[in-house]
Amino acid sequence: MAHFRNPQPLPRNTSYNAAAENVARRQASRHARRAAGRRRPFSKVGAVWNTFGSLPPNMRSAMHLRYVEGYSAEEIADMARCRPSTVRSWLFRARKKMKASLEGKDTL
Repeated sequence: MAHFRNPQPLPRNTSYNAAAENVARRQASRHARRAAGRRRPFSKVGAVWNTFGSLPPNMRSAMHLRYVEGYSAEEIADMARCRPSTVRSWLFRARKKMKASLEGKDTL
């Protein structure tokens, strides 16, 4: 109840909060401008992930195992219980579909 007796703290706190918000807003804006120059455009990254996600499961798994995990076609074939030539075909077709989709010739 002491704050009702003394009207001074309210304007002082209000002006302090307004100034603090203004400083925080300017710092966030400055940081966003700096970060925007370092970031790759989202549209390209998003397009790659959307295209990768639209591949059939066998091709998507083969691409992930080969290019992210680093397995050979023979090792992937053992995991998938198929021939290495089948895995190489999946990889070739997946690369072809991704290239066509990203260039705008959607073949999926």
